[in-house]
Amino acid sequence: GSSVTLGQTNAITNLGAFSDGTTFSLTNVGGLTVTGAVGGGSGLTSITTSAGTLAVSAAGSVTGAGTTLATTGSGDITLAGNVNAGLGTATLTSAGLISQSGGTINAATLTGSAGTSVALGQANTLTNLGAFTAGGAFALNDIGGLNVNGNVVTGGTTSIVTTVSPLAIGANIDATGFGLTLQGIGVNQTTGNILAAATTVNAGT
Repeated sequence: GSSVTLGQTNAITNLGAFSDGTTFSLTNVGGLTVTGAVGGGSGLTSITTSAGTLAVSAAGSVTGAGTTLATTGSGDITLAGNVNAGLGTATLTSAGLISQSGGTINAATLTGSAGTSVALGQANTLTNLGAFTAGGAFALNDIGGLNVNGNVVTGGTTSIVTTVSPLAIGANIDATGFGLTLQGIGVNQTTGNILAAATTVNAGT
């Protein structure tokens, strides 16, 4: 197969299994639930919705050499299934919140923004945390080591946790006025500034 580009004012409620050979791009008006395996091609897989929640169900998944999930205008991003960007970047851009009740995010880099809170507490496998902004609290869990190489700016209590390997900080983390937790098997800062009301560091063993 080749590329899929569906860029008009589509009004779809559920997106089932949909494969492509290279890239997949869908723009939707209103909320959308991914109920099957979407993407899988050699390029970017992108889904954008407006005025409603973009959900990846437990039976759904989004895969590509890079993935983009976005809500514009209004709407949350809720993840119960896997998002796999491979060696590419996973971008999550939400007008509302971003939450994760199941599944994992696998990517070389995670980046994005949320109008309110971000809660990504599953066993995510990331190499880098790029630039990310949140209007509220921010919580990210990772397994296998994580490099913070983009500025992270939050508006609430913030937690960045990785297991098994070190947490490396090479950019600013700004949680001004709120608590900040940093955890890894070693926590190392090479550059950037940390701004928070109180910071807890757990370097593990």
